[in-house]
Amino acid sequence: MKAHHTESKIAAADLLDNIRGLHPNLQFCGEPRNAILRISDDLLRYVLSLLNDNNPIHVPRATIEEWFELLRILESHWITPLLYRQLGGLSDEFRPPKPVVDRMRTIFQWSRTRCFHMERQLREIVAAFNEAEVEVLTLKGPALGRTVYPDPALRPSSDLDLLVRPDQMVSSREILENLGYKCEARLFDAEEILYKDEKFVHLNNPRVYRAIELHWRLHHWLGIQQDTRTEELFDRAINVESPSLNFKALGPVDAVIHTAINNAFGHDDAIRLIWIYDIKMLALKLAVPNDWKLLQKRCVEWRARRAVELSLEMARAWMGLRLPQNFADYSTWPQPADIEINTWQKVVHRQHRFLSIIRLRMPPCSGNLERLRLFARLVFPLRDKVCRDFPPPHALLFPLSYVRRWWHWLKTA
Repeated sequence: MKAHHTESKIAAADLLDNIRGLHPNLQFCGEPRNAILRISDDLLRYVLSLLNDNNPIHVPRATIEEWFELLRILESHWITPLLYRQLGGLSDEFRPPKPVVDRMRTIFQWSRTRCFHMERQLREIVAAFNEAEVEVLTLKGPALGRTVYPDPALRPSSDLDLLVRPDQMVSSREILENLGYKCEARLFDAEEILYKDEKFVHLNNPRVYRAIELHWRLHHWLGIQQDTRTEELFDRAINVESPSLNFKALGPVDAVIHTAINNAFGHDDAIRLIWIYDIKMLALKLAVPNDWKLLQKRCVEWRARRAVELSLEMARAWMGLRLPQNFADYSTWPQPADIEINTWQKVVHRQHRFLSIIRLRMPPCSGNLERLRLFARLVFPLRDKVCRDFPPPHALLFPLSYVRRWWHWLKTA
């Protein structure tokens, strides 16, 4: 009881401070940024008690307006369906007011409907790839929903992320185009070495069919050479089977590292709580000690040793994750390579931030001419790409998209 009382006194800001030493500029999503830290400590502790597998705490006193403001903030964190499920079976003293629970139920039902449509879309895509004998891996939300969550509706997703082998990228694009999707910018043809994915939208029904990100590699934007190759991810892939859907996904260790890199680098300025919960659920699926030993080894090969540590620490601080004995002390883990340490310092401490943006997006080059060519392409990307990322007010005003792109870099520097 005493330990629980001490833990309940932890303030919202203290939770973030626990990981500031690893990543001082990390922020959570919401309007405004870090909005999750602006709710009362009592409400935040209540939410986290539903997520960290401890005994639930009594419902804090709050007005109905405060409860609905909490739901508004949590909407961008994608965890409301999960919270609603956690309420099942709890007595009234552990449940929010009925109007709040009713609203959570509506969000859960909406998530289930969206999950149904997304899985139907994925089933159609996987069938087309299988017929063409092209191997494809499903990434992120849809994969995690079927591998580490008890119900895929608990893991909302905004789009579909797929991975194919680089030498099958053109064939994969044709498969999607035959299914009615349009590639927004053919980046693979223009600069395979500079980019890592292409985006597709469905021409006839973009409201029901989610956008697709088709990857031929992961995390190449860091500009550092990784020892892990895309082909190895397919060799270690797992088969995911259910009565309604079968597909291939990253192996458990690779999934942890992939998620950790997204948290630390790809979305460090707008973290969602569901991504931290992903790490917790993935970590709980790792076999002790074999998978944890593989994680220690591979995260160094991926140049993601710091990213994995950060993500595990977030899951410990926010979700109550307990690391297995003999793996909780990071000083006993293999140390990151020098190139990762240098990259980490530039990204998380924002040293010479604008120059770092350029350097971190430049892949390893064979010489000065190659470096100059790729630099020019980085500053002046394909028109389709820049207009997709920064839409101009009119097609003839597309140069404004480049200006907006450069301004965005300056603002984040």
